[in-house]
Amino acid sequence: MQLAENTLPTLPDNLPKIDIDKAVQYRLNGLTMAEIGKIFNCSKQAVSQALAPYKSVPKGYKTYKDRKAEILELKQYELVSSVDAAAIKKMQPYQAITAVGILEDKIRLIRGESTSNVSVHSVVDDLNKRKQELLDRLNTVDNSVDNADIKEGNDTN
Repeated sequence: MQLAENTLPTLPDNLPKIDIDKAVQYRLNGLTMAEIGKIFNCSKQAVSQALAPYKSVPKGYKTYKDRKAEILELKQYELVSSVDAAAIKKMQPYQAITAVGILEDKIRLIRGESTSNVSVHSVVDDLNKRKQELLDRLNTVDNSVDNADIKEGNDTN
């Protein structure tokens, strides 16, 4: 089949709709191609073809995926530990320090922690101002209630 320049072949519309990410996860969790096919309402052959590029999942991938932060921390430690006088003479120190910083950012991202320094002083100042506004407003309401009671002769003291 000869294609015209700058055109892509079109895929048939009748291909089964397989969510590759979910199918790979199902496969990693031990489901058979037939079981995955039932989930996506297609044949095990269709699943096999869809997952063909992902068949070479390296051994230990699931462990890596589940424990990525700990593994990266270990690699970070190994990198830091390897930087001795001899290693510094062979490489630029900024290279190792940059790698450590990048790994630190990745670890924090994986854990859902901040990757930048954030000043909270302005937030605290804004909250204190708002607190004072609310207290002032509350005092105004309390004073008006007290004044109304006094005018009506309902002094509660």
